[in-house]
Amino acid sequence: MRCARSLSVCAVLVGGSAAPLAAIDRWETVSLVAPVGDDDSTTINEPRHGSVQVGHDFDSTSDQDWVKVAAKSRRSYEARVWSGSVPWNSVACPPGVCGSFDMVDPGGVVLLAGTSDGIPSGSSSVRWVSSGDQTTRLRALSTTGLTGQTYDLAVYDTTYFLSRFNNSGSQATVVIVQNTRPVAVLGNIDFFNGAGTHLHSQSFSLPANGTFVFVSTSVAALQNVSGSATVAHDGGYGGLTGKGVALEPATGFTFDTALSPLPY
Repeated sequence: MRCARSLSVCAVLVGGSAAPLAAIDRWETVSLVAPVGDDDSTTINEPRHGSVQVGHDFDSTSDQDWVKVAAKSRRSYEARVWSGSVPWNSVACPPGVCGSFDMVDPGGVVLLAGTSDGIPSGSSSVRWVSSGDQTTRLRALSTTGLTGQTYDLAVYDTTYFLSRFNNSGSQATVVIVQNTRPVAVLGNIDFFNGAGTHLHSQSFSLPANGTFVFVSTSVAALQNVSGSATVAHDGGYGGLTGKGVALEPATGFTFDTALSPLPY
C-alpha cells in the first residue's frame, strides 16, 4: 500500500468515474521492525490459524500486500482472500483487471499460483503441504482499477489429526480418507509412535469425491506398534473427512477414531 502515508487520501479515475477512496489499513503501519508495513517480504504480518483479517485494502494500482506463514514440517495450510469488491484472477479475467494472490519467494517470483472458484471470482486460495519448517510468503497484488477496493484474509492449518492407531496385540488399524471436494487432492499420512518418533509417511492421491483406504499393517515399520497420525493435504480446510478403524478379528470388535481438524 504505497499511495498514502498521511491523513490524505487518494482517488483514481477509471473509465471516467471516480474509484473508491484509498485508505491505509492497519497492516500498513510502519515501525522500526516493519519499515515498509506489508509492502514487501520484510512484513511482520503473520496471521494466526483461523483468525480473519478484515479490511485489507489496495491503495494504488500496483499495491502489494505481503503475509508470512511459519509453516511446520508434515503440516498443510490454506490461505484465502475474499470480498465482494475485489475480483481475483480466473480464466475469465481480462488481462490487467483482476487482482492476484499467490505464494511467492522473497523476491516476488510466483511459486504457487492462487486458484479461484468463480469466473471471475470473488475469492482466491493457495493450498499447500509444507516441505519442512520454513517461512512461507504470500502476496496479494493490485492492478488497474482496484485502487480503494478492500478484501479480507485468513490462513488455516488444514492438517487432520488421528489420535490413535493400534497395530499391537490382536488389533490392526485401517485408515479411511474421503475427499469432499469436486477436484483431486494430494496428501500424506504420517505415523508416529507414542513417544512422537516418526515411523512412516504414506502418500495418497484422491480423485474428486474419492476415498483412500490404507491398511497400516501392510507396512513393516507400522507392525506391532501403536501411536498417532497426521494427514497433510492440498484440499483446503474442511476438504477431507475420515477415520482410523482398529479391527480386532478375534472378537469382531472395531474401534473408530475420527480424523479431526485443528479447531479455531
